[in-house]
Amino acid sequence: MKASRTILSGVMVSAGLALSAAGQTAPASTPPEPATPVAQDGGMAPASGASRTSDIVMGSSSRVNPGFATLNNMMKRVTIELSETRLEDAINFIRTVTGVDMEVFWAEDRDGQGLDKDFTVSLNVRNATALSLLEKLLEKAGSAMGGTNPFPNTWQLNESGGLVVGPKERLNRYKTLVIYDINDLLFDFVDKTNAPTFDLNSAFQSGGGGGGGQSPFQNQGGQDQNADRRTKEEKARDIQKLITDLVETEQWVDNGGDGASVRYWNGAFLINAPDYIHRQIVGYRFWPASATRSGTAGGRRYVTLDGTYQQSSPARFRTQSVPAIVGPGGR
Repeated sequence: MKASRTILSGVMVSAGLALSAAGQTAPASTPPEPATPVAQDGGMAPASGASRTSDIVMGSSSRVNPGFATLNNMMKRVTIELSETRLEDAINFIRTVTGVDMEVFWAEDRDGQGLDKDFTVSLNVRNATALSLLEKLLEKAGSAMGGTNPFPNTWQLNESGGLVVGPKERLNRYKTLVIYDINDLLFDFVDKTNAPTFDLNSAFQSGGGGGGGQSPFQNQGGQDQNADRRTKEEKARDIQKLITDLVETEQWVDNGGDGASVRYWNGAFLINAPDYIHRQIVGYRFWPASATRSGTAGGRRYVTLDGTYQQSSPARFRTQSVPAIVGPGGR
């Protein structure tokens, strides 16, 4: 499934996530090591042996996207024990450790919809990423908000690569229209089951003069099993239902929500949704799905790639003309 972004004339204009891999940009300077937060009554203190290192290796094509730097910093490992800690203090700890530009929607804002700063959380994590810690905090904060949605809070990236955190109802205001090309999923393989047979013996037996022999091709006269194959529109409706049933079900307009909408047109889906929904559909193009690795499964060798490689050709090889050599007489 291929995706391309267009400009949305709505609350926010979002730039495309996938940028060209051409050109190199200087890597961002490493932020200074933040000071260790001091534990206070009801506060938090990092456990001993806390690790704050990044495990992600950047590809050259990923450095051009500001969102990559944000997620790369959120991959830092932390070990911490929280005991009746205010949610605001816990999120500030993540902001301090990672140095990430983070915008949090609090309930005290003029909008009214947001996270409760004074909500207390108790949590113990060891060698987890800062992003995983943030998601656990949002999950615990959501359990106290009530409602039918068990996971009302999440995070997403804005157009400048910053991290935005808060209730989904508020994040839904920042939508981007993305065109997903699904022609590869709609392609129909035609299986011909009534092809004629060829009888070589009859061709030899009827090879007499006069040209009145029987044709060696014999039509089987069977029914084409593909005569009732489904149209592209029918297949697209099934794919659309899979997306709306599996990805943030309650947010789609088709399911009674107001967070996202999808329409099919000319071999493509036009999806108008916030970033956290697009992320679950196609992921981030600048973020490797997995590290390049090799191993064995069932005694067989396999290799997986993260998609950052490019087409290449053997080094130090070039085309060389070779003169023909013939024997006497040109043979």
